[in-house]
Amino acid sequence: MLWAVSLLCALPNTSLHGVETLKPRFGLTFPDSRVCMVVHDRWIYNLLVQVTALLFFILPMLTITVLYVLIGLQLHQERDCFDSKIGLNQDGVNQRARHRQVTKMLCALVIVFGICWAPFHIDRVMWSYIDDWTAENHHVFEYVHLLSGVFFYLSSVVNPILYNLMSSRFREMFREVVCQKDHRQLSISKVTLRSVVSASFSASNSVSFSVKFNPRGLPHTL
Repeated sequence: MLWAVSLLCALPNTSLHGVETLKPRFGLTFPDSRVCMVVHDRWIYNLLVQVTALLFFILPMLTITVLYVLIGLQLHQERDCFDSKIGLNQDGVNQRARHRQVTKMLCALVIVFGICWAPFHIDRVMWSYIDDWTAENHHVFEYVHLLSGVFFYLSSVVNPILYNLMSSRFREMFREVVCQKDHRQLSISKVTLRSVVSASFSASNSVSFSVKFNPRGLPHTL
């Protein structure tokens, strides 16, 4: 379904392009000079660039910004409510730290989305609306075009990297899933990078162990 929607969104831009040969000059023809270019009126392409930049960059950027701000406000309200009920004990301190971690990660996601996709849309707007291409314009466009190609591919892989860098819970769950074997079920109540944890290890003989995780993630039975 997602691929079908993506295909439909790409069809208008694809339909405006075609393959043409260079026009005859000085009585010579160039049959092998086929170039992919816009084959319809330029104003249609310019309008399409504006619409796609609005629908696929500006509106998503505004939407995730508003939603993440609302999430941050909700976390702030929950933190105040939590503090008023139990006070600033160890649980309250841990809860505030988790809320700050989530808020920072949400801000980072918004910023990274803007950084990854802004060059792509700037590239298209420049190509559409600059008629008088000076040497300086060409130089700037080359850099923007290069950055746009790198960053919109980077956007496909950057989120898991951000989660790993900024979320200890993501690292814990990732380590649990990756290190878990098929013949056992490891239930971890709380895992940190430098903690000794209690775990329930269910094997064929249903024996319980206390598990200590070393820095390499390999368990040692005590």
